[in-house]
Amino acid sequence: MPRVPVALPRPALAGLLILLLPLAAGVGVHAAPPDGPFFVMAGTYRSKASAQAQTRAHGGWVLRTDLYRRLTPGLFAVVRGPYASRADADAMLAHVRPQYPEAYVRTAGESILPAALGDPALLAALLGEVTTESSAGAPGAPCAPDEPYTSIRMMGPGGDMLGAFQVLARTGEVRAVRPCNG
Repeated sequence: MPRVPVALPRPALAGLLILLLPLAAGVGVHAAPPDGPFFVMAGTYRSKASAQAQTRAHGGWVLRTDLYRRLTPGLFAVVRGPYASRADADAMLAHVRPQYPEAYVRTAGESILPAALGDPALLAALLGEVTTESSAGAPGAPCAPDEPYTSIRMMGPGGDMLGAFQVLARTGEVRAVRPCNG
């Protein structure tokens, strides 16, 4: 059965945030300026895959614009940052202009991610490298559930998978994905 990319279901998103919390717990929360952090916006895309391809080719990370109140919702931005000052963002802008001639600096406003989870920018960066896809199941396959599920993967630089889990559609059970030995 072909796999179809889908939006991350709310229970799976909550589970993902819970799983990522230990990663963010050791990172200090940096105070954002009153109008929000500054980002160098290198480009915006309608699909996460397009934005991720740009980051692999030219650097930066993928920011889902829905995560900040002043950004246009529904897009995936290739960004550098966040920066606490406009001067720091401008310095990075000069650095990335050779790869991204249309880049500009923008304030993002307040994050919608709760501060209790840790640094909102760190969580946004982690979420930007998460991919999801649903499957109807793979009866008899040694490494996939027999029933419908959603795969959630954390991707690293170069498209390498850093970690993954599956959420069964019927029960909501979260299963860690381990290497398959056939």
